[in-house]
Amino acid sequence: MILSGGRSVTAFGIQNALFSSMWTRDFSNDYGAVAPVMGRNTLLTVAFSTEWLPYNQFKNPNPSFANVKLLSIKPDDGTVLQTFDIPLREEYRSPPYSNIQIGDVLYLDCGWHVAAINSTSGAVIWESQPLARKNELKPLFMYSSSIIPAGDTLLYCLDTKMVALDRITGEFLWEYVLPEMPDEYYVGSEMRIVILDHIVIIAGLHEIHGVHAQSGEKMWVYSAPDPKLTIFSSPPILYAHTILIGRCDLDVDSARYAISGITPSTGTEVYREYIDFRLSGNPVIAENMLYCWNDDSLLQVSLYS
Repeated sequence: MILSGGRSVTAFGIQNALFSSMWTRDFSNDYGAVAPVMGRNTLLTVAFSTEWLPYNQFKNPNPSFANVKLLSIKPDDGTVLQTFDIPLREEYRSPPYSNIQIGDVLYLDCGWHVAAINSTSGAVIWESQPLARKNELKPLFMYSSSIIPAGDTLLYCLDTKMVALDRITGEFLWEYVLPEMPDEYYVGSEMRIVILDHIVIIAGLHEIHGVHAQSGEKMWVYSAPDPKLTIFSSPPILYAHTILIGRCDLDVDSARYAISGITPSTGTEVYREYIDFRLSGNPVIAENMLYCWNDDSLLQVSLYS
């Protein structure tokens, strides 16, 4: 397990039946988070270093002057194998937020645009044009990437919209206004967008949208009869070609909790199973079991019919 600690990256493993640290690579001279992704044989990390210009009485690097470096690191002992300086364009360069890797290409979220980088050479393949003005908000996806692959398309979340780019060229394809989202979505603790075949499923606070991944066309919307009295309390989960999602139906004095099953192709609710807890956070499914947190307890829910 590789964890980013802001200015360091640490590998953890199981030794003598105990979870322990194996090595730590410190980047204390660099500014910002270290975003690690696994390559084929090495751990690739991106370090965000900055120039030491006058800022906060020289106590911290100036975050307005981000220089991006790509480091190739051995996963077994943390040895740095190669370091590349990434020459991003300066007119809208900013500290990167997160990244994903597909093959030998690293796609880097740079705040207001996306860059594609060859991870074996450090060469910049393309940079998209600015996708928003710098005074627009950027959802803080520092712990869950805001770049989402959908075939030959990259989806990128920015402010209240989702932007689609051509994965090969970086060309702008389309944009889609997101439904109202919970506050947790904008601080990176929930991932409310998933892909199934050619459909982008977006779970807002009161509505769920199905969007065609290639055209950006809205295919369907699912909402309760009175949307303001229904909250979708969890990210969407794909299971057996069905969307599972936590649901909270509000009343004057109480709330009823349920798990809804929705057909991805039409947005039709096919079943609703009422439960005695609120499904929230980031539940996961393993071997027909759903695992989720409820207050301080980890719950296991059987998905067998």
